[in-house]
Amino acid sequence: MRRRLRPCGPPSSSRAAVVNLLLITGLTLALLATMGTPDAQADFDFEFLGQYGHKMSVTIDKGGHYHISHIIYESRSSWLKYSTNRSGTWVTERLTYASGNELYTSAIALDSRGSVHIAYISGREVLHLTNSTGDWETAPIAKGIDDLADPGLSRLAIDDEDCLHLSYNDWEEIGYATACGDDWRTYAVPETEATYSGVNVHALALDARNRPHISYKGQNGLRHAVLE
Repeated sequence: MRRRLRPCGPPSSSRAAVVNLLLITGLTLALLATMGTPDAQADFDFEFLGQYGHKMSVTIDKGGHYHISHIIYESRSSWLKYSTNRSGTWVTERLTYASGNELYTSAIALDSRGSVHIAYISGREVLHLTNSTGDWETAPIAKGIDDLADPGLSRLAIDDEDCLHLSYNDWEEIGYATACGDDWRTYAVPETEATYSGVNVHALALDARNRPHISYKGQNGLRHAVLE
């Protein structure tokens, strides 16, 4: 004769606590099993490149070589430097300097030919430095940015047509600049709403249509802008 199991009443509080504890323990063990054992002693390779370096940016070329732009501050001047191991050993060049601490930021990217492009802020001016002609050449991008800006925030990207896209921090707005060749065009990202306590922390990326997307922080939280 087939018997029916009658539903039991709710377990006592102690039984419920034990059941919950067993369930939590089982789920925790299952999660740890999927995560594996963390390796706190990861094998990083370190190389000593120099005594000082600030406002650094790094990119990697198709051959796996590293390219770094960085700024050093000395007693009465600041220098923009470029370091690479493209030749097989690390080589560092001093590219340009400014009096005092007037060099604020650097962002580096490579075009399809492997030429180096560095955007940097000197004083109240945004500049572009490249070796695409074989020699280092500098061109202005934007002038008169607010000297109270946090100019340590700039992002540089190059699309598949070798057009440059740059976002940078101006105190009351985020600036965006682009160039396909030597002609730079600048824009102001709308509704940035930066304040002294909420500077324009931002990020730049390009989509498949080479449109720039900028995510940024303003007074009213996180925002996203795209240039159509």
